Amino acid sequence: MRNKLRIINFFIRSFFLQSLWNFEQMQNVGFAFCMLPLLKMFYPDPAKRHEAMQRHLGFFNTHPYMVSIILGLTMSMEKDHASGQGVRIEEVLSVKKNMAGPLAAIGDNFFWGTWRPFVALLSVGLAVVFFDNNSFNGTWIVPLFFVSFYNLLSMGFRFWSLKISFNYREQIIRDIAGLQLQSARNTINGIGRLVVVLIIIIYFVKFAHGIADTLMLGGFFAGTLLCACVRIPANLVFYGAVALCVAIASLQ
Repeated sequence: MRNKLRIINFFIRSFFLQSLWNFEQMQNVGFAFCMLPLLKMFYPDPAKRHEAMQRHLGFFNTHPYMVSIILGLTMSMEKDHASGQGVRIEEVLSVKKNMAGPLAAIGDNFFWGTWRPFVALLSVGLAVVFFDNNSFNGTWIVPLFFVSFYNLLSMGFRFWSLKISFNYREQIIRDIAGLQLQSARNTINGIGRLVVVLIIIIYFVKFAHGIADTLMLGGFFAGTLLCACVRIPANLVFYGAVALCVAIASLQ
C-alpha cells in the first residue's frame, strides 16, 4: 500500500515537469522536483541530499509523457545506489541522459503526431454528427470526448510506465519494445482515413441540398484525394481549402 501511494505521489509530481522550464537547462528543475521525495527518503544526511539534488539539476529534456519511464528508472537506480547495491552515480546519469532523446522522439511521433490528431478527427466527426442548423444541442459532448478519450491513453501510459520502470527496472525496455508503437501508428492512421471518408459521407447526407451543393462537395472531395495522390503537402491543401471556402462564401 505504501509503495502504491509513493508511485501515485511521483505520478502527480510528474505533471509539474515543465513548470519551471528554462532555455538553459530545459526541464531540470521539474525533474529534480519529481525526485525530491525519494531523495529525502534515501539521503537523510542534508549534505548527501544536496549533492543528489545538484546532480539532477543538470540539463534534461524529453517528452512530458515519456518522462515517467526515465523517472522510474532513475528513482530505482538512486534507491539501489543509496542502499549500497552496486549502482554507480555515473550509471544513473548515463541512463537518464541517453534515454531522454530517443524517448522524446517516440513521444513526439506517437502522441503529438498520431494520437492527438486522430482524437481531434474523431471529435470533428462527432461535431458533424451532432451539428444542427437550428441548435447546438449535443455539441457539448465534442470537447468532453476529446479530453476524455485523449487522456484515457496518455494518462494510462504515464502511470503504467512509471510503475513498471520503478518496480521492474529491467522489464521496461522489453515492454516498450513490445508495444510496437510504429505498428500502432500505422493502424491509427488507417482508421483515421476511414473516419475521414465517413465524415464526408455524413456531411453529404446532412448538408448537401440540391445538385449545386452536391457537385461542390464532390469536387472538393475529389480535389482532396487528388492532392493526396500527388503528395501535395497537407498544410498547403488545408490553407487552399480555407481560401476556397472564403471565396465561395463571399460570392453568395
